[in-house]
Amino acid sequence: MSKELHSSYWLDIDQFKYDSANVDLVDMMEYRQTIKNFVTILTGKDIPVKFKTSKRPSGSHSPDGSFTDGKSIQIAALRRNSKFDVNVGLALHEASHVVLTDFSISDTFRDADYGDTFLSGRFREIASKLRCYPEILLPLSSAWHMMTNLFEDVRIDEYVIKSAPGYKGYYDALYEEYLYCDAVKNMMLDSRYRSLEVNNYIKHLLVYKRPDRIPNALPGLAEMYDIIDNTDIAGMSNTYEVAEFAGEMLIKVCEAIESARQNSMGKNQDGKNTSSSPEAKPQGDDNSQDDSNGDSAEDTQSTDASGSNNRVTSDTDDSAEDVNDTNDIELEIADPVDLKPKEQKQVDKAIKELNDFINHKLNENGPGGGSVKEGDAKLMNRMDEKARITKLPDFNNIKSIYIPKVKPSDYIGKNRQIGRMYKVNPDSSSRFDLSIKQGLQAAKLIERRLSIREEERVTVHNHLKSGRVDNRRLAYATVVDDIFKKSYIESYPESYIHISVDASSSMSGGRIHSAIEMLVALVKGTENLNSIHLKIDFRGTMSFKGAPETAVSVVAYDSKYNSVNDFLTYIRYMSLNSITPESLCYEAIAKDMMRDAAGKHALFITLTDGEPNMTNTSRHQMGYNYITAGPHIQKMMKKFHGANIATLAYFIDGDESRLNSHYGPEFRFKESYGSAGHFIKSGDFRKLLTTINNVELSTKVVNIQ
Repeated sequence: MSKELHSSYWLDIDQFKYDSANVDLVDMMEYRQTIKNFVTILTGKDIPVKFKTSKRPSGSHSPDGSFTDGKSIQIAALRRNSKFDVNVGLALHEASHVVLTDFSISDTFRDADYGDTFLSGRFREIASKLRCYPEILLPLSSAWHMMTNLFEDVRIDEYVIKSAPGYKGYYDALYEEYLYCDAVKNMMLDSRYRSLEVNNYIKHLLVYKRPDRIPNALPGLAEMYDIIDNTDIAGMSNTYEVAEFAGEMLIKVCEAIESARQNSMGKNQDGKNTSSSPEAKPQGDDNSQDDSNGDSAEDTQSTDASGSNNRVTSDTDDSAEDVNDTNDIELEIADPVDLKPKEQKQVDKAIKELNDFINHKLNENGPGGGSVKEGDAKLMNRMDEKARITKLPDFNNIKSIYIPKVKPSDYIGKNRQIGRMYKVNPDSSSRFDLSIKQGLQAAKLIERRLSIREEERVTVHNHLKSGRVDNRRLAYATVVDDIFKKSYIESYPESYIHISVDASSSMSGGRIHSAIEMLVALVKGTENLNSIHLKIDFRGTMSFKGAPETAVSVVAYDSKYNSVNDFLTYIRYMSLNSITPESLCYEAIAKDMMRDAAGKHALFITLTDGEPNMTNTSRHQMGYNYITAGPHIQKMMKKFHGANIATLAYFIDGDESRLNSHYGPEFRFKESYGSAGHFIKSGDFRKLLTTINNVELSTKVVNIQ
């Protein structure tokens, strides 16, 4: 029976598996967003989380690249859902590196290879001692760096688990994957990892947390375990303090190797055997520091998918008893085991993955994942920076994508897939020039009329018997004078207007041209009005690689984020090539809209030219059509009204004469929107500007002081 995931009580992850032949990028986006939520909650920072690709990053010594560079985090595409907790643990682990680790320590290690010129204090002392072992440790920077990574992981993981105990389950899954697997258990017995090499000592120190560690696997290892056990690594204040401790441990390793080799040479001179220090090595392990760069030969052994083999016997278990009982005793070296070739491959694979984990490298085949195709990764990484996903419980948890911010650089020069996400055609930029020109001309009238919202009128009534003291009358007052005043301040409250525009294919022609003229006039006319916060989104659908249509709404203009030129550029590239998701998009934008509207005079305006429909998404069995959409629209309108957001809906070029027939799109539109529903001809959009103007100028409030 499979082990239950720590996340299973709150998350259904069945949809997250990545299949490059039949990928649902929206599902993968949700997977990335879920991981990113963990990272954001842990760090309190907006750290980019991106998918790893198979393409070798520029300047990388590994085909996989770095899991984190201190600024962003890479995650593997999930191919086995059972590894979801491990991937969360990895992301949390690397996120804590971004926050807690000082990556400038790498410069110190590089300096250590070139003498003491750039080193000072304790680091100079440690480097000087390490350079006394050129035959054992060359170059010293790689081993020192990896040893530091090992202990830095201990420090930051303990910090996170202490600060957020709820995340412990994800860390348990992480260490179960990398540290407590049977293949790592067999490594401790493997004769190839018992030679007197720095690299082998580091491998055994990597597993010091295991309760079945073998303290007499190598000379001096028991003393090192004891030092680590009795050192408060979690209490170290920073990465440099950890690096000092790692350097001191590395000196211990070099001393142990030199002492053991001298003892071995002495025994050879006396004609004695040296079985205590077997010279068997992993294939190609001549350079003891290659692991930190992921280049050692044992790290590139072929993998075996048949599973782990537990070779640990009862004799081995006896050798792993309480380390503290052996601290003052010179231990006899535990007998190594010659593993079978199949077991050796399993061990080498596990050590490769453990080394990659310690060195912040995302292994190609683990855990439970792999790389994403370059094209898919580019698109998803682009989406992950911008998009938010909302699940809609009324329609079988179908997803609706919301993109709250757009800049021209997001889509200009990009491929058509990215353009489809933003509802633009990157190759087209001139279809709406005339509508834009006419809108800019109309903007002057809008600005003139609405500019009075910026004004404040104050009327003062004095000679009153109550109110505030009128200081100017105090000097002339008698006991019978009225020396009080009241000020009546007339002003307009800050206003929030959100306009949602149908970007379906049927809006083409005069409808969209007239709508653009009105929108451009409103954007330009309110450009300098600080009291109005204006947002405009275009809603439609998108699909990739044969996946079902997905609702998407793109905020093409936010007066607090975009310039007028940003919006005009978007209009020039805008494309109408989808169906009508209507209220599916309302639900996706609702949270942001209600937040922006809080404490303001708020107005939501929607423009449409037909019935809501998403019938080609039968794969999800959502059933969003003219029958089911009406109740959902009513639900969303009620939600907006509950947040004190007034609503206006306009059916473009609808036939009002059909309202009495009790069927057809016009009747269902009016039934859905009620008194907020209106009909407008495509050439009459200036009437809508007049309506907005009247609404905005009817909100005057009076404060009395």
